Amino acid sequence: MLPSAVQSYVLFAVLAIVVTLTLSACEQGGQCIEVQSECNPLYQPTFDEVFSRTLKPGCAIAGSCHSGPQAQAGLRMDEADEAYRLLVTQGRLLPGDPSCSLLTRRLVGSGGGVMPPGAMLSDNERCAIEKWIADGAKR
Repeated sequence: MLPSAVQSYVLFAVLAIVVTLTLSACEQGGQCIEVQSECNPLYQPTFDEVFSRTLKPGCAIAGSCHSGPQAQAGLRMDEADEAYRLLVTQGRLLPGDPSCSLLTRRLVGSGGGVMPPGAMLSDNERCAIEKWIADGAKR
């Protein structure tokens, strides 16, 4: 039997993990959207394709929201490795769960303005991003 102080610490650690996983599962705002699991992606749903065909041209062209050192929300999309790091390690998407990923929600305007501003992505383009996330958002 463990001393009561150790038991308390273990219980606290387990509760902290459960809370963290619960928050991650529903993202910061607890908002999830419905995504189409049966859709036709515009291109192969890999990070390299998502980055080169959607993120960089739509989000990081010179002077846009996510290019350069003044990128909005600190999210730079003009360099693949940095974009991936910021998306995955900073919780902007949940690998395996596109329905609760902030990136997916922003693409349809849920919980804020639609990204990219001015025009929604086509269903097939959004499908490629959702499938990449659903497949674990691998690099």
